[in-house]
Amino acid sequence: MLFALCLLLQASPNLVKINGTELLVKSIGSGEPIILLHGGPGLSHDYFLPAFETLAKTHQVIFFDQRLSGASSVDVEADQITMDAFVADINGIADHFKLEKFHLLGHSYGGLIAMFYAKAHPERLKSLMLVDSVMGDDHYAATFTQAFSARVKPEFTEAMQKIKDTELFRSRDPETMRSYFQIAFKAALHNPEDSDKLNLKFADDYGIKSAKLSGLVRNLGHYHLDGDMQKLEVPVWVVYGASDPMPEEGRKMLAAYFPKGIYDEIPDAGHFPFVEQPEVFFQKFQGFLKTLQTP
Repeated sequence: MLFALCLLLQASPNLVKINGTELLVKSIGSGEPIILLHGGPGLSHDYFLPAFETLAKTHQVIFFDQRLSGASSVDVEADQITMDAFVADINGIADHFKLEKFHLLGHSYGGLIAMFYAKAHPERLKSLMLVDSVMGDDHYAATFTQAFSARVKPEFTEAMQKIKDTELFRSRDPETMRSYFQIAFKAALHNPEDSDKLNLKFADDYGIKSAKLSGLVRNLGHYHLDGDMQKLEVPVWVVYGASDPMPEEGRKMLAAYFPKGIYDEIPDAGHFPFVEQPEVFFQKFQGFLKTLQTP
């Protein structure tokens, strides 16, 4: 009861000026800080909730909506839609909370941002955690896309098309976008019915933001982070749901990038293991953190 009350008191999100734009930021709990990077690009921190609130018992957990994502500002210049800007935002968040070092967790596309951050600023990391991450090599982007597409059932495609044919979809109505993505993500889950558990939220200006974010992929071009990650000295946890669309070969290849990498799988889970199997996920999460403790 007391913990829940403290959580509510700390959980109010704020818009914070970071690197020329406003980002929605929320911090809960106290202890060693963990910054979470959501996927997308263009989703929001909301799907981390309520699952990651449990960490507030032992850690300061920092959620934020990346630039042009969620409830963060739509006002970002075209030349600031770059991976360097996304990386600089993480430093901006850390500086806002006066953090010298912190744990960094990236989920899905957030894992790629986390790896670029680790390349640029390894000295600020206590650890790196990659949850169902995309690969650190653009060559494998098509591999994931093909594997994901192969799992899209005809009934999913039909339901998505019905939504796409509506004016509400064309206007990027938030509730319509939520319904669309909850169907789309069914193919990424171990049990498609678990898509109802995803806490997806979309802002009224999602359409404008997503159009601008298309520049991020174009600006990124080709990337190969394996060599850079092989130089990383911090502990790294690479974890996937056993049913994630990423082929097993790719998952283990990613873990092999890191000299201090630990690989885990969550049974009966897909791309959102902290939602699909939260008890097992956080048990393994805490197990990794225990390996970081000095005797």
